[in-house]
Amino acid sequence: MNLQSPIPSQFVLSILAPSYLITHQWGESLAQSLVSVGCWSEEILRGDRLPTLPFPEPEDPDNSATPDA
Repeated sequence: MNLQSPIPSQFVLSILAPSYLITHQWGESLAQSLVSVGCWSEEILRGDRLPTLPFPEPEDPDNSATPDA
């Protein structure tokens, strides 16, 4: 049971190889760009560059029930 394709395998390989290589190169470039954007966002959002927010002091439920004398 030997089935032959109407299209030679070398032709199919010659069509698919460049598209694979281009996609592979594009994927590597995309990955490198995402890593650099991640590093950039880490640099932007570091704690020393963010303003300190004034948080109110939490009320202690034990002391709030008794009035100060």
